[in-house]
Amino acid sequence: ALGLRTHLVIASSGNKSLLHLALSPRYPVRKKLIEDIARLPRRHRVDGIQLDLEGPHSEERAELVSFIGDLKRALPAGCRLSLALPAKRSDDDSAWIYADLPGLADRFVIMAYDLHWKGGPPGAVSDVPWLGEVLAYTGAKLPRDAVVVGLPFYGRVWQREEVAKAL
Repeated sequence: ALGLRTHLVIASSGNKSLLHLALSPRYPVRKKLIEDIARLPRRHRVDGIQLDLEGPHSEERAELVSFIGDLKRALPAGCRLSLALPAKRSDDDSAWIYADLPGLADRFVIMAYDLHWKGGPPGAVSDVPWLGEVLAYTGAKLPRDAVVVGLPFYGRVWQREEVAKAL
């Protein structure tokens, strides 16, 4: 009634072995997972699904792309699929290659934060020069009208006893 859209987020747990089982067509869990996710929009009356799959191995690039494509085809008509993507400034050897993604999803949410994170050296969470490079790369690889940029609303306190506490 308010004109708001709701999306369910499907996120990987950080367990790379579990993500491998989900992405690989060699295991029956992939087909079942896609079927289960595809039922969620009707069951929960939501407008879309967002995938936040963190840390797939570069060797899983083809499986990742095919998983996204299979999921998109399995979703009910009108359901939007969005992908949460790591912020990138160039092509690299990761599984997430932006040039693979146009046409696979309706929206691309760029996680433009954690340039410096809790486990790394001190620095800005998202600085202006870095963000400019991320936006330039993203604009060259993905349709601009389908990109959403996620910016940090937090900072980090860099101290010795408790490194990089988020505020």
